[in-house]
Amino acid sequence: MPEVTETTAADVRAAFSRWASGVCVVTTQAPDGSPIGVTATSFTAVSIDPPLMLWCLDNRSHSMQSFRTAETYAVHILGENQDQTSASFARAGRDKFAHRPVSDGPVPHLRHCLVRLECRHHEVIDAGDHTIFIGRIDNVSTTDGNPLLYFRARYGIYSSHPSHDPFSLETWL
Repeated sequence: MPEVTETTAADVRAAFSRWASGVCVVTTQAPDGSPIGVTATSFTAVSIDPPLMLWCLDNRSHSMQSFRTAETYAVHILGENQDQTSASFARAGRDKFAHRPVSDGPVPHLRHCLVRLECRHHEVIDAGDHTIFIGRIDNVSTTDGNPLLYFRARYGIYSSHPSHDPFSLETWL
């Protein structure tokens, strides 16, 4: 591997783009009651007991203040056929909920997602040019299917490795 002498923002962005991740949409309500939603690939499990997860949001996001002040939000892990949903929620300045099936509730719930985690704020941490939101998971909904993936600024779909030796999820965790 070539030696790097000085790291630039472009170098870091290129390195991070080589980390394949799932894609989720996080939704909440603005103080005026309007629905808010953003696409996030910076999502991970934190703890089983208590049930915690985290996601990150760019500090320049127009939705930042709504997420900072909201008590609850929903994280929707997207399925392989939801690339257009992801792309829509990744763009600023448009009605992200137009033509998207949404269920009513304290926060907007997207339908047809792979997983929905209903969360309440546990902790908010300022971290460089992003904010880390740690949520306590209060409710989980799952469906069968494969995840939407993101790698090198492109969407992809999951495929099992042909030589993988399956193991018990409980053993891994």
